[in-house]
Amino acid sequence: MFRSREKSDLLVIMETLAIRGTLSNKQQQYLQHLQKGFAGEQAFDQMTTQLKDNFFILTDLFLQPHLSNTFQMHFKCISN
Repeated sequence: MFRSREKSDLLVIMETLAIRGTLSNKQQQYLQHLQKGFAGEQAFDQMTTQLKDNFFILTDLFLQPHLSNTFQMHFKCISN
């Protein structure tokens, strides 16, 4: 992995609001969902560091094919 994964702006904002105690129950659940997702991404990143050196790893790709909707690929592993 070339760079460490960073928290999304939304996650940082939600965590800041939680510290201030201004989140509703629904917002607190959403924050927990974001935190679990981020923790899962970090765990997955840790597992992929164990891959051999002949793999090229791309993360968080946003693609928009011609005449189609944009979609995200969280992880792409390319080998030679």
